[in-house]
Parts: sequence; structure tokens; C-alpha cells
Amino acid sequence: MGNPEMIRQSIHRLKALRQDRLLSSSLYLMLSMAAVSLAGFVFWIIVARMFDTETVGLATTLLSMSMFVSLFGLIGFDTIFARFFARADNRNELINTGLLVNAIITGLLSVAFCMIVPFISPSIAFVAESPLTIAAFAVFTIFTAWNTLTTAILVANHNSRPVLIINIVFSLAKLVLPFVIGGDDPMVIFIIVGIAQVINVVLSMWVIIAKTGYRPSFKVSGNVLKQTYRYGFATYVASLLNLAPDSLLPLIVVNEIGPSAAAYFYIAFTIASLLYTIAFSTVQAIMAEATHDEENMMLHLKRGIKIVMAITIPAIFAIIIVAPFVLSAFGPGYRDGSYLLVCLLSVSGIAVSLYAAIGAYFKLTKNLFFLLVAPIVNAIGVIVLCWLLAKPYGLLGVGWGWLIGSFLAVFAGGIMVVIHRSHVARKERQAS
Repeated sequence: MGNPEMIRQSIHRLKALRQDRLLSSSLYLMLSMAAVSLAGFVFWIIVARMFDTETVGLATTLLSMSMFVSLFGLIGFDTIFARFFARADNRNELINTGLLVNAIITGLLSVAFCMIVPFISPSIAFVAESPLTIAAFAVFTIFTAWNTLTTAILVANHNSRPVLIINIVFSLAKLVLPFVIGGDDPMVIFIIVGIAQVINVVLSMWVIIAKTGYRPSFKVSGNVLKQTYRYGFATYVASLLNLAPDSLLPLIVVNEIGPSAAAYFYIAFTIASLLYTIAFSTVQAIMAEATHDEENMMLHLKRGIKIVMAITIPAIFAIIIVAPFVLSAFGPGYRDGSYLLVCLLSVSGIAVSLYAAIGAYFKLTKNLFFLLVAPIVNAIGVIVLCWLLAKPYGLLGVGWGWLIGSFLAVFAGGIMVVIHRSHVARKERQAS
């Protein structure tokens, strides 16, 4: 029999952990993103077995460009929801405005992309072959953006548990669809992922309506745009810069190295993204918690960084050890083509975690100028270095470009944090 006092203390600790909203929200988001990532591995294993590497490379490049277009269409509403939804008096207007404005802008940008894609990347020009393929690209890109927005709403409303359930359903749907929808070209893979995005958004909207009392309408509020445009625009630019490398690198790889290399890159990045989701899910939880408890903002941020590092560092070693076996499941060529890139991208997880924390700090303190410094360095550093190193060194050069560019961004952001904290301390001394 165990010591009764030790048992009581253990039960007390477990209860305390369950009541810790930052930790529980972070864990639910990590689990939901882990479910998506793990299902993504299985999905791409299925796809890699059903399609040749060139077809997979072209499809993943098109998916990356769809994600990039969807980010442009967000115009900062994902961060606006995270920062303002919890205390908003006009939630219906806020949600309606965000979703409708996003749909209009994303739709227009999607059509514009299809018009120019034959000139910037002829290898994926098949998306502009007919009005039907253009419409499919636009519609599924809108739902990709709405997936981001609805998740932001649920997290801001402390509904992280439904996000986990929705992502599990989304993941299962994506695994089944390749056996239901036939075909042998890249557009088929794109449509399969797009249908899964639609299922995710429908489920998320159902939960939002049930949990918040939201009532959809086709009305855009000028007041919402006026109240949030300054904060939203700055965070929007930061988000675009943050995710530009993720979205543009497949295009660089397919243009500079080839479609097969694009497939190897995408699979490697999917594996490394497991680490990145730890950082970004914790940041989402920090934003939601700090919005409800602004007085203890720095406490939440520091605890979030500890949580991220406690998981990220052991996970890097685990991925480096396990990756060869995982890559072998994708088929011949993936292990040799992707492993070293996986290692470099995984080590970059430390930089990505610190970078995410720096971004959260400036979003919470609403310092919009300093917020943009690290993303600018990250976007320029990663994209330029990867572009310069891709041709002579292949995917290994892309990996080194990502690693060096990420740590340069952390260095620049860290300097900005030190400057800002010194400025705040000086103001506090003057006030006292």
C-alpha cells in the first residue's frame, strides 16, 4: 500500500493540472495538431503509394500555394479573433465580418493566382486549365482560410477540446477519401484535401453556433473594421512574413530542383512540423489565456516557453532517431531524399519555438513596430538563403537556409525584446 499522504498529494497535483487552463489548452491544441500531423503521415504514405513522386510533388506545391493565398485573405482576422473575441460585445458582427471579408478577398486572390501561375511556375499551370479547376482552387482555398479562422474562434472561446475532436474527424475523413475519389493527376490530391477542409469547417461552425450563440448573416460591419484595422493589419503582415517561407519554399524547390524534390521536401517538412505545432499551439493558448488575464501576461508567457522547451528538445532527438523508419514507409527514395533535410528542419524547432514566443510577446504588448522585425528577418533570410543554396546544394542547401535564417530571426527578435523591456523598465522608474 502506498503512503496515503503521498496519494493525496498526487491527486491534488492532478486536479491542479486539470484546472490549469494554459496547460490544458496547450495540451489539447498539441494533441489536436498531433492528430492532424500523424494522420497526415498516414495520408501521405497512402498518396505516395498511389501516385508517383512527380505527381505528389506537383500536388504538394499546389497545396502550399493554396495555403499561401489563404494567408493573404485572412487580413489579420485570425489574430483579431484570438486577441479580441473573448471580450467582444459584438461577437456576431465580428465573426460575420471576418468570414465574409476573408471569403471575398481570398476568392479574388485565388482567381488572380490562377491567371498568373503559367508565368511564375509552368509546372503547376494545370490549375488554370479550365473554369472548373479555377473554381475548385478558389473554393477550397476559402475553406482553408476559414479552417484557420474557426479554430482561432474556438481557442479564443476556450473550446480547445472540441478542436481536438474536430481534427480527429477531419483526419479520418482525409484518410478515407483517397479510396473514394479516383484519378491519377495532382488535382485529385488537391481536391481530396479540399473536401476534408470543408468537413472541418462545417463541424467547427456547428460547435461555434452551439457554444457562442452565433447567428450567421451576410453583413459586414464597418465598425468592426474600423476598430480592429490597425492591430489586425500589423499582425496580418507579421503572419504573412511568418508563413511565407513555409508556402514559397515548395515553389522554389519545384522550380530550382524539380517535382520529385518537392515531394521529398514536403514530406520532410510535414515530419518537422510536429515540432513546430508544439510552439504555435502553446502560443495560441497563451494568447487566449492572457486575453482573459492581462495582469499576469508575462507569467503566462514565461510558463508557455518552459512548456514548449520541455517538449521540443526531447522531441527533436526522437524525430531524428525515428525519421529513417517513418520515411521508409513512404516508398523508395523518400528515406535517402528526405532524411538529412528532416534533421536540419528538426533542429530548427528550437529557433521556431523561441521565434513564436517573441511574436506572442509583441502581440500581447501591442508593440506593432517591434512585432514586424523578426518576421522580416525570417522571411528574407530563409527565402533568400534557400533560393541561393537550392541550385548548387539541392535539398541539403534548403535545409541549411531554413536553419540559418530561423536563428537569425530569433537573434533579431531577441534584441527587440531586450530593447522593449529596457524601455518599459525605464518608464516604470520614471513613473515611480
